[in-house]
Amino acid sequence: LRFWPGHISAGNLSRTVAPGACVAPRPCAAGALAVAIVLRGETFRWGCDAFGVAKQRQAAAAYDAMLASPLERRGHCVHLVLAIDRGCPSLDAALVAMHGDRVALAQRIRTEKQPANARAALDLLLSRAEMASRYDMVILARHDVQLLSPLDRWACALAQPRFSPSVLSVGSRCDPRAWRSFNCSSDLFYAVPPEPQPEPEPNPNPNP
Repeated sequence: LRFWPGHISAGNLSRTVAPGACVAPRPCAAGALAVAIVLRGETFRWGCDAFGVAKQRQAAAAYDAMLASPLERRGHCVHLVLAIDRGCPSLDAALVAMHGDRVALAQRIRTEKQPANARAALDLLLSRAEMASRYDMVILARHDVQLLSPLDRWACALAQPRFSPSVLSVGSRCDPRAWRSFNCSSDLFYAVPPEPQPEPEPNPNPNP
């Protein structure tokens, strides 16, 4: 992963949210595991000029080459949900075009703190029952992260040929000092099932 830091201010989630742009993404083949990649965070945080657009396109191309295309080559279906925060409103259409016909939803949100941003981005998907029910796995990632290695080199459950929809994967190793202090956190990349998995039913007769 490559993360380009930028300014992140403090505050709370704005209640003013622009209407979403629902589009028809490429169809999923029958029997394919369906994956929703929810991209969140500030867009075009390197600027609205040619340099900033090139950086955003570089990050989008890496999601295609390193994650979406490898998943599709394994027979899975991949759609994107774009939670667009701050950045350059005049370039929203260009951002959607960078991700092509995988985009199922693009909507502007306004947040200041990271937890609120992640919550608002997930809510774009989870608040739409007809969309959330489509997917076997939800990947929460950031617009300003560039993937550097292809999926087949990842050491996680998502990289398996037929991944388990019940396994959570976190795309960042915890710093040893943070691990020892029980303060390990990362907001760069998560792969999670869209709904909690039910607990197995206890056996009413332990000695059949």
